Amino acid sequence: MLPTLLPYRSAEIHSLKTPHSGDAAFVLIRAAVALDQAAITRLVQGERLNPNGLAWQNFIVAVVGGAVVGAVQMRQHDDDSLELGSLVVHREHRRRGIA
Repeated sequence: MLPTLLPYRSAEIHSLKTPHSGDAAFVLIRAAVALDQAAITRLVQGERLNPNGLAWQNFIVAVVGGAVVGAVQMRQHDDDSLELGSLVVHREHRRRGIA
């Protein structure tokens, strides 16, 4: 579980317009929910990263048009430090300011 100090841990949803996205495209940044697990796994496997131990509870996702297009895993260690474990953005959404 992500520590409360992370800004996206709450139910709050953050939106941003990416510089290359056009007028109608917005990116929603939010804590992952259980329904995101399959999309997170597909993103990670699509980049040939290790899919073992992926727990949606540890992810923050980027959503465009209702689809998860990016995900970042935050791992918390015993000393309360955080590690960026996995960061992936779908190829079609890269270079648009998501990551």
